[in-house]
Amino acid sequence: MVQKTVPDVTDHSAGNQINFMIMQYLKVVETTPGTNPPLVARWWFLFGCLVWNSYAVMDPKFPFVDGFEATRCPLVPNATETQKWDIMLQLLQACYAGLKATELPNLPLIVLPPNTLPLNYVSNTFVPAVNAYLATRAQDGYNTTKPYTYPNQSSYIQVGTNTIQNLNIDLPSPSTWAPLDTHYPDGSETKQKPVAPYYSEITNWLSPDELTHMYEIAERYYPTSTIFQQQEAAMVNLAATLTEAEKLKAEIWAGTTRGLASPPSKWMVFIALLIASNSMELKETAAIVGGVTFSLFHAGICAWGVKYKYMQPRPIQVLRRDYLGQQIVYPITGQLGNGGAWLPYQQSNIYTPGFPDYVSGHSTFSMAVATFLQMLLGSDTIPIYSIIDISYFQAIATMFDTTTEPSMLSNLTLPPKCSIVDPNLPTVPIDLNWTTWTGLAREVGISRVYGNIHWDNSNLGGLCIGQWVGTTMLKKINWDSLGLNIVILGK
Repeated sequence: MVQKTVPDVTDHSAGNQINFMIMQYLKVVETTPGTNPPLVARWWFLFGCLVWNSYAVMDPKFPFVDGFEATRCPLVPNATETQKWDIMLQLLQACYAGLKATELPNLPLIVLPPNTLPLNYVSNTFVPAVNAYLATRAQDGYNTTKPYTYPNQSSYIQVGTNTIQNLNIDLPSPSTWAPLDTHYPDGSETKQKPVAPYYSEITNWLSPDELTHMYEIAERYYPTSTIFQQQEAAMVNLAATLTEAEKLKAEIWAGTTRGLASPPSKWMVFIALLIASNSMELKETAAIVGGVTFSLFHAGICAWGVKYKYMQPRPIQVLRRDYLGQQIVYPITGQLGNGGAWLPYQQSNIYTPGFPDYVSGHSTFSMAVATFLQMLLGSDTIPIYSIIDISYFQAIATMFDTTTEPSMLSNLTLPPKCSIVDPNLPTVPIDLNWTTWTGLAREVGISRVYGNIHWDNSNLGGLCIGQWVGTTMLKKINWDSLGLNIVILGK
């Protein structure tokens, strides 16, 4: 079947219905002012918690999560999926109203279908519970603003001039990451603001001992000076020898285009496909959406905590410093140029993320979700076997235009000249094969090395921390007690 992009009114499976909600929610969070990857992960966490807790008020086997409190309103034991969904939709309408009022003003309200069962429980009990929960989360520290003093408050890129910067002079501490300030020939300047330096302080589910262990994992992948020099040389060589497939993968997973899916949201696209293509029922949908968003949120907390502990500089900063006056290959043009003005392949001549290099958020988010799904579903195989409408791919990356054919994840072909970064690429069709969760996570992680945005240690450390996050989140819930009956096509 061709994957639906809107709910089928005759299909009351929660998987089909919440599939649409996820894609709608994605557009809202990715266009909300001030968005950034860890904040997006937090908004998905709120979505997942509200879906989970909405189902939990009807099913006493589900524990309330994240401090949510409400009197239970159990379903009739023999209620049909249609009846369950009619009630759930009323609960989700209340959740959306609360999110719209507190955090996401552009979120469209859910319009209830006719003949929905009236429930006084919603207005008298559930709405106050939702509002109390969101009021608590609004004070969790996500919007904390404090003065942050960097070791090096300066700039390290100039555009359109013949002046090559000497970063050993321009940056007081050139070996430590600094926000990217860009200077233009007309004298104007764009000052980059650091993204979420205090994100690791947000209220979360990890104990002090668990966080200590997470930082111990991070320490294993923080390079010695010798290893850092080796991976710097490897980056110069990689930038000069990138294949077309590597360049396309860097572009697919970049997550830098406003309105399209950032790293956390890209994974929610796959969750929308998973629950819809398998027509999952309400209980299983709530469990998967909840568990995945719990993993994304804590992956963001861990990654950003590590980033601001180590302050590792990104390739653009290090290569410009160390190869000043030397000729190295610019990966976009393939031509030699002064290392002091070197540019990474990804994304443009003024782009680099507004936070330190180590660890990679892409790698951490991705392996956290992949590990969680692999363990919950009992298989690493991605169980999405339907032909997927191109609109899902278009939410992931700009290169998937209207000429891209609907495809299966295991057999997706990128047509020639679909790249936005380099319109001449690829010169021949490029085949992608997304068949396992962990394989997909590794591709996302290494894509940031291909894009010259992250060092190898940032990818490897992020994958390892992400694996720990996914495993840890699975242990936070007694999944066996939920009575799940996850039926996966082909399993």
